Amino acid sequence: MTWLPPEQYVRTLPNATMYAGLYFTDRNGHPLALRSVQGTEAWQLPGGNVEHGDDTPFSTAVRECREETGIAFAGAPRLLLTHFLPPEPAWPCAKVGFVFDGGILTGDELARITLDPTEHDEWRIQSLEA
Repeated sequence: MTWLPPEQYVRTLPNATMYAGLYFTDRNGHPLALRSVQGTEAWQLPGGNVEHGDDTPFSTAVRECREETGIAFAGAPRLLLTHFLPPEPAWPCAKVGFVFDGGILTGDELARITLDPTEHDEWRIQSLEA
C-alpha cells in the first residue's frame, strides 16, 4: 500500500460511532437501568455517544450520566467492558462501546435520580436473574 498523509488515510477507514456508559448497582448488586422514551422495551445504562469536545470515553460516560440522571459521578475510571456492534440496516456504521464501573448507589442516591424526560421516562433497579 502506498503511504498516505493521515488526513487522507483516515478517509479510507471504516466509520464507527463510539459510546460510553456507567454501570451502577444497588447494595444487592442489581444494576440501574433507564427506559428509553424511544421504545418501552429499550432499557439502557446511563450513557451515550461520544461527542466532539469529549476528551475520553470516560468523560462521555460521566457527562451523559449527569445529563440523564443528575448523578455527578466523581470516581476514577475503571473499565468493565468494551462492546462492538457491526453495521446493520437500522444503523449503517459499526458501534464501539465502553462501560465503566459506576459503583454502588445508596438508597438516598437512587431517590435523588432526576431523569431527562426527553431521553428516559423510568428508572429501575432490576435483578439479572430471569
